[in-house]
Amino acid sequence: MKSVLRVVKYLLIITVFVVAIGFFLAKMRVPYNDIMVIEAGDELFSAAYFFKSPQGDAAYVTDVDKLDIRHVGDYPITISLNGLRYHVKLRVKDSVSPVVKPQEHIESCYGNIISPKEFVESVDDVTDCVYEYVISPDFFKLGNQRVRVLVRDEGGNEVVFESEVEIIEDKSAPVLYGLHDIYVHLGDPIMYSDEIIIHDEQAGATYDIDKSEVIDNKVGDYPVYYKTRDVSGNEKTYSVTLHILEPVVSQMSDDEILEVFRVEYEKIVTPDMTKKEKAKAIFDHLSGTLEYIPVTDKASYIKNAYTGLTTKKGDCVTYYSMYRIWLNMAGIENMKVVTKNESHTFNMINCGDGWYFVDTFYGDNDLFMMTKEDLKKYMSRGYEFLIDEDNYPDTD
Repeated sequence: MKSVLRVVKYLLIITVFVVAIGFFLAKMRVPYNDIMVIEAGDELFSAAYFFKSPQGDAAYVTDVDKLDIRHVGDYPITISLNGLRYHVKLRVKDSVSPVVKPQEHIESCYGNIISPKEFVESVDDVTDCVYEYVISPDFFKLGNQRVRVLVRDEGGNEVVFESEVEIIEDKSAPVLYGLHDIYVHLGDPIMYSDEIIIHDEQAGATYDIDKSEVIDNKVGDYPVYYKTRDVSGNEKTYSVTLHILEPVVSQMSDDEILEVFRVEYEKIVTPDMTKKEKAKAIFDHLSGTLEYIPVTDKASYIKNAYTGLTTKKGDCVTYYSMYRIWLNMAGIENMKVVTKNESHTFNMINCGDGWYFVDTFYGDNDLFMMTKEDLKKYMSRGYEFLIDEDNYPDTD
């Protein structure tokens, strides 16, 4: 019985002690605000402002540098004062309307669907905005039309403006860039769409490939037709020749060859490089490094490139092929360029800021990222750059 009383006594003492500590800590806690509001994009105030009276020793426990207070929402954070922690919320609001500069007039082809955002030249707002039609144009009606567009930010602030669109008749067929004769060894895959880019003034353009005259299991030359079509019904047909050559026996597969190029690629570029920096690093590594010998096998650019990599010999097609492989590894959009008389081959690249020509054959640093005007200028140096300009994208 005495032991039971002793246990009860100890429990009472502990309970009193815990209650006393709780009362003491409660007394220590300073009155504070559960929620503080800040305007989106404003500089974050100090933790002291969460308390009813200024507290100079208050600090953020949460790493507030990682908070993106340019977006509306409630952000749970923790602050501290005198060793005690307080769980509060930072409420980001947006009470400022977007400042919008509209496009007063734009043109669009018949049937081309325009997003409402295209009527906005610029918008100044800290938070993200959405764009909606209040009055939508009829994209299948020729002539001028008034449109009304609404811009709304994350705070629900709205701006409505009017603009004008002129729907014009589209009389131009889509253009195919990068079309060239195709060379392939019998039994190898035929890449009909390799490096081809379709361009049109409106979205939705397509092309079909007519291979009906091709006998893919027989050596020979066969016509291949490409027919472009847009939503307005404009069509254009292109033709190239497919050359199916005698089969060859290779000791290495394409995948094995590409792995050899991958090892070399990782010596040329670094992961932190931009696409343009990678393109230049590869250019510097390759330009003018091969002993010239004519290469007659145009069917496999991978095997052609491997010959250049292992023998350090080749022609312009070899340079093009090696550069193409490394560009692909860098994720850089590229296409093949062939002169009008088919005597010279080089590359065209797009690092994200437009298309430019690149030639690694001549070993000239000026031949990196050239425009069409540059090609004309450099022909005075004896370079073979006479191309059919309509076959390639515009350059800046």
